[in-house]
Amino acid sequence: MMKNTPVALAVLGIAAVVLASATPGLAKPPPAAVWEQFHFKDAKGHLHTITQQVQIVRADYAETACGADLSRGGAAEARSLVATHPEIAGMTFVSADCAKDKAGNIKVAVGS
Repeated sequence: MMKNTPVALAVLGIAAVVLASATPGLAKPPPAAVWEQFHFKDAKGHLHTITQQVQIVRADYAETACGADLSRGGAAEARSLVATHPEIAGMTFVSADCAKDKAGNIKVAVGS
């Protein structure tokens, strides 16, 4: 029985390779990006917008990234923008959303 073990392992190895090559792999979706917009109001009441591109794992994640995730972390992210955009220092954060096309859909760049 011990003599057949290496042969059996070789047969199993070949079978595994054949099975793996015959099974189509799950294609990984390409990365995507959305444009988050942060709106601030200055002392005179004028609205200022900072837009930044944000990577997301895949295009169908745009609704989540621009909905629940942005509403949950938008204010904290807006505060951190002051470091890279000193012109908004002292302004009041109003809201955050994602850029949309003319049809009202979230703009998504695929493969970015």
